[in-house]
Amino acid sequence: MQFSRLYSARLDEELGTDDSTRLFTTARRQFGVNEGLRQFADLTECFTRESSITCSNGVGEYDLLSTVNTTAADFIRLSKQLPEYRLVSSGAATSASTVYTAGKDFRRTTVQWLDEFEPGWRDSTGGTPQVYYERLQRGRRFIGLYPPPKIGSSQTGTLRLPYVARPSSL
Repeated sequence: MQFSRLYSARLDEELGTDDSTRLFTTARRQFGVNEGLRQFADLTECFTRESSITCSNGVGEYDLLSTVNTTAADFIRLSKQLPEYRLVSSGAATSASTVYTAGKDFRRTTVQWLDEFEPGWRDSTGGTPQVYYERLQRGRRFIGLYPPPKIGSSQTGTLRLPYVARPSSL
């Protein structure tokens, strides 16, 4: 079905009126259809994307609303599919390796839990991340890793992050 039919003839049927000049203006109708699309995508997770965040040595938090980390700037929330941390060691062909931290070895937690059960966690100098958390601060949304990744000069750390994306307007 075309978008124009969703906010005109089909909506007239649902509303029981063809009023498009006062209460049900064309702009309000278009907004309502687009808002319904966004809510449907959020509830069903039918529009998900995956971001690969390049991690830095000792850096424990990454801004989820930054176009550096979610390039389409369409982040709504983390999806039910869980994130995973990957550390790739380069070098001689015989010594190259990849270590994944995912599933039950990479569980979600909260800052409050870390404050209570991991005293001094903010001062950690690094290691292999075992937990992740989300933190909101002044309109910004962060994903944090604890301990912060320890990444050597011949290594690359990446956080694979599946998320629910905001569909563009019709």
